[in-house]
Amino acid sequence: MTLYTLIAPEWKGQDGFILCGGTSITREMCKAVEGRNVLAVNSMYKWAPWAPAMFFADSRWWYREMEKCGDQLSVFRGAVYTIATNCRGHSNLRYLRRERPPKMLAKERDTVTMLRTSLSAALNIMAHKGVSRIYLLGADNSYGDANRAHCHTEHPWPRPKETWIVKTHELQQCVKPLEEAGIQVFNCSKTSTLPFWPHADLFEAVR
Repeated sequence: MTLYTLIAPEWKGQDGFILCGGTSITREMCKAVEGRNVLAVNSMYKWAPWAPAMFFADSRWWYREMEKCGDQLSVFRGAVYTIATNCRGHSNLRYLRRERPPKMLAKERDTVTMLRTSLSAALNIMAHKGVSRIYLLGADNSYGDANRAHCHTEHPWPRPKETWIVKTHELQQCVKPLEEAGIQVFNCSKTSTLPFWPHADLFEAVR
């Protein structure tokens, strides 16, 4: 029987930072949020090994990461949130229930909503943690230089042609629930194709 984790509102009223893997994110940006309320998505834990939390959804990614980068993963000391209840191998794994749209912001603190993008679940986690503002780093939702999707090593599985359109539609459904919850979202990627969150300069935000 799976034991699900209740996410405590430990960051109530504070700023939260989500590290996504788009090519616009830099090491300097990650360094700027060190020591803050950071959630790393997937392989971004390598760029922020000090992050208090990370999230992944894909068991393929997890077991490949365990095989290829087990040493780096084993020393990550933050909470490792996931909806992949079949995954094992880390003492800090925290399992969450998964809801699917149309509800895009789960009320239950052991639950996140997502369909195709982990960013939806990451936004849910930040809401459960009680933040009042969320800053997105590397949320490009597009290919960058050399037709790359990520700043880190690319995943080996194929990416559907419609992936950016599908993810845009999914994330757009998060906008109103977050606004109704009193949470502001800012996108720190100048190259992002997501049109519904205002741009913010990360270094101004953390000064």
